[in-house]
Amino acid sequence: KEIEYLNINREERIEEIEEANYKIADLASELEEKNIGLTQAVDRLQALYKMGLAVNATMDLGKLLDLLSLKSMETMRAQVGYILMLNEKTGNLIVGGAGGISEDFDLELEIPLKPGGVSYWVMNNNQPKLVKDVDKEREFSKMSRLGFIRESVICAPLTDKEKVFGTITIANPVDGSSFGPADIELLTTIAAQASIAIRNARLYEAQESTYLNTVQALVSAIEASDAYTRGHSERVTRYSVALAKKMGMSGDPLKQLEQAAILHDIGKIGIDVALLHKKEKLTAADIDVLKLHPSIGVRILEPIHFLGTVREIIEQHHERHDGNGYPNGLSGDEWRLEGKILAVCDTYDAMTSDRPYRKALSHEIATQEIYDHSGTQFDPEVAAAFLAMCNEGQLPQ
Repeated sequence: KEIEYLNINREERIEEIEEANYKIADLASELEEKNIGLTQAVDRLQALYKMGLAVNATMDLGKLLDLLSLKSMETMRAQVGYILMLNEKTGNLIVGGAGGISEDFDLELEIPLKPGGVSYWVMNNNQPKLVKDVDKEREFSKMSRLGFIRESVICAPLTDKEKVFGTITIANPVDGSSFGPADIELLTTIAAQASIAIRNARLYEAQESTYLNTVQALVSAIEASDAYTRGHSERVTRYSVALAKKMGMSGDPLKQLEQAAILHDIGKIGIDVALLHKKEKLTAADIDVLKLHPSIGVRILEPIHFLGTVREIIEQHHERHDGNGYPNGLSGDEWRLEGKILAVCDTYDAMTSDRPYRKALSHEIATQEIYDHSGTQFDPEVAAAFLAMCNEGQLPQ
């Protein structure tokens, strides 16, 4: 009986141990789920942090929108990501930035804001929308207006003081699953961050525009006071941009060249007006004073920090290929391509415009002068491209 009692007691203990093992297994499984959730949360926080660093590194709106789209795709592990911005003039949506879209899709195409689109719903309701499975949501079309098949979609509004100005959308998880509530929370956080970044970039662009318009007004005021130089900067800008495009320049370098061409004579503010309008032959001393205007221009624009490259181009627009230019005597590859382009176009317009001390030269004589001084005053490649542009009738009027 004692042995039987011990056996029963042992079986009860075994059952207790088994029950304890089951509890331990349940706790281990629960702990593993929590660890996975914690790891995912940490990963998402790290992704948001990295995204914030990348976004704050640029104030160029176009680059920012592309970056936001790509980083959102990467963070959310999605196949497609894009930002749509409201065109207030037309009431349509324009693609601000996109990733995962077919190369055949025309990103310049405006998208009508009408029912069937997730962005339409989000902008009307000013709240994010999760569509776990598009097949089960009859309200939304499966084919996106951006030319891809939607399976699972999240869209969140971009706002400025409660006013919706666009949307950020991600679609189709890379692993073929569906988005869930945690994903919509993450995209909502990204959208809030993106809204602030876009607003700041717009303010920065507005500030840039204000600065440039102010300085350009000063240049125009200088030219307006002299019939001989009126319109000079505008013509030089048109010639420079056309020549730069012919030579394959685009993006920021083209924008910076355009700004430099508009402002290249800003330094003449610091030159005596009597000397600028002098009809008699210029003396060596007069020429030395006039040669100061690129350096004066640099000093005038120095407080405007975003014009750093533009200042450099302006300073170089009277340099020469052979090193006999001013103010720094640069030669060959020592000066920027933008400076070389501006030098040719500025000289051409100066030759074909009336001056107090001489009449304008003909187009034929001016182009012959550029040809004759290619390799000495002018960079040979730039001079050849300018002459080809003239011969092909591509010189802007």
